[in-house]
Amino acid sequence: MVFGFLRLILGVSFGIVIFLLAKLLYLDLLGDMPGKGVFTYLAVYVPVRWVEWSIIAVGLEQSSRKLSSFLFGAHRDSRIWRAGGIAISCFADVPVIMLAGVVPNIPRGFIC
Repeated sequence: MVFGFLRLILGVSFGIVIFLLAKLLYLDLLGDMPGKGVFTYLAVYVPVRWVEWSIIAVGLEQSSRKLSSFLFGAHRDSRIWRAGGIAISCFADVPVIMLAGVVPNIPRGFIC
């Protein structure tokens, strides 16, 4: 429960950073680049979420308390765990992205 609450607080706190980075990248740097919405999402959310999941890892793993381990993961399992956390976080964004009309809706019957 404590780590879940910490992850929630991190998500809200980093939301401000994500907003500013996404605005800068999307509006100012990419111009009329095709697919800039997807590129912006991946370029901003994945690194920020790596940091968020790294902060959680520090609380869970003693070996993640060194700077190199924090940045790159202490071992293979730690990197896989963080990547899985990022994947779940991004998957949780799909309904919001679809409601915003950024990606086309999945055709009815596609999943089931």
